[in-house]
Amino acid sequence: MLVDIILEAIIILEAIGVIFGFGYIYFSIKENRICWVLGFFSSAIFCVVFFFSKIYMQSGLQTFYCLMSIYGWIIWGKGKESIKITSLKIWQNLFYFAFIGMAVVLFSLLFSSLSYDYVFLDLLIAAIALCATYLTSQKIIQCWNYWLFVDALSIYLFSSQDLYLSALLFVIYFSMSLV
Repeated sequence: MLVDIILEAIIILEAIGVIFGFGYIYFSIKENRICWVLGFFSSAIFCVVFFFSKIYMQSGLQTFYCLMSIYGWIIWGKGKESIKITSLKIWQNLFYFAFIGMAVVLFSLLFSSLSYDYVFLDLLIAAIALCATYLTSQKIIQCWNYWLFVDALSIYLFSSQDLYLSALLFVIYFSMSLV
């Protein structure tokens, strides 16, 4: 009985998180700082959903997203001219690739005691998403390339955990990253 109530609550929370997530991506593309408020609420909800779905790095990543939402709100609030859309140089991309590799190794060592399905995929998504989130907050155009990988991998992960609404959200994120 209690398990059924929790499962129903998770489904409702997931749906609410998806709605906030749609708002986040829409306003992010429009460069409207309200995206960070919507992203905060979406992430806070998904933190709970992913924890109960036993994809722990995704749950932790959502906590990071909440913090980055506050950072993004502050940075983007300094006016349109405070941060302009820029591009990474090749050596900067190489730095982020190296960071992702080191983060996966570090996460693997730190969380080696975790033994759940898709743990490596969960770690990889988290590492790439850390970079993508930072690049987004700085309005660096290549963030969308990183998000394409996060989104594609997340679609698979969430589908395999029966989080179909979340997977649908990431299908939309993926599509919007192509635009």
